Amino acid sequence: NSSAASDVYKRQSINGIRPSNCVCLGPPATGKTTAVKILLRELDNFDGVVPVYVNCQLVTSKQQIFAKIYEKIAGHELPSYGIPFVKVYDAILEKLAEDDSVLVVALDDVNTLLSDIVLNDVLYALLKAYEERPQVKIGIICITTDIRFGLKLDPRVSSVFHPVEVFFPIYSKMEMSEILKSRVRRGFYPNAISSEAFEMVVELAYEEKDVRYGMFLLKLAGLEAEARGASRIELRDVEAVWSRSRVAFIDKCLRALDSYEKLLLALIYSSGDETASALFKKFRRLAPVGYTTFNKMLYKLETLRFID
Repeated sequence: NSSAASDVYKRQSINGIRPSNCVCLGPPATGKTTAVKILLRELDNFDGVVPVYVNCQLVTSKQQIFAKIYEKIAGHELPSYGIPFVKVYDAILEKLAEDDSVLVVALDDVNTLLSDIVLNDVLYALLKAYEERPQVKIGIICITTDIRFGLKLDPRVSSVFHPVEVFFPIYSKMEMSEILKSRVRRGFYPNAISSEAFEMVVELAYEEKDVRYGMFLLKLAGLEAEARGASRIELRDVEAVWSRSRVAFIDKCLRALDSYEKLLLALIYSSGDETASALFKKFRRLAPVGYTTFNKMLYKLETLRFID
């Protein structure tokens, strides 16, 4: 239960106890990042707790990750000239010990780090910080869609990293309805959508197993109603945009892909059932990428729900 895990985490951090390490695991678009960001925002209100969010799709190296942690702790960026990792690491631990603060580091999309070596180096440095400074308390939250995440950890990390696993399942129909209701309250005037139109949006989003598709439909249906001069979204507006919305939604997602990712997607759909290694051999003939980059591309295609 993510709510119970969040409450425990807050109590530990606020009371100056080293927080339990945690892995938030589940399919894309199931609220993992949102839940963790809410927790970090709440922790940020308490003295003695330093929450740091790191998007590992953007911050990809050990040096960059610890630079981001340093910036949060110190309140300013590192100098533009290069500083050795050891000095940055020591400065972080010294500041944490001096302030008697609890550091909470959330690593989002942690499986997209450049390599398993970087992943293990980052986790090991965080997990072993107390050996350098016994009074330092650090909690790690890893967010991932990869159920094989644990297999990426080498023995030096897995021997000390025993996280609580919090699973985020695909939203139920009722949950999707509640989420979309909250978006309607925020985005539209009261009574701006009929109950029939709203229920159709929920039904279509649930069929796609993607609440983001429901939000996209609401937006298009609102524009459709506005175009015909109506002040209320009716069932016919949702029906009118439904036939073209899926294509538009896919097109929107496709624009997030670069040329190599589009090439890989086309190859997947034209190859039938293939193992990842067999697919990589085919793809290598078309694009000069390594296996790590290939895996990251597969993950992105899965996140955008083009493949499973």
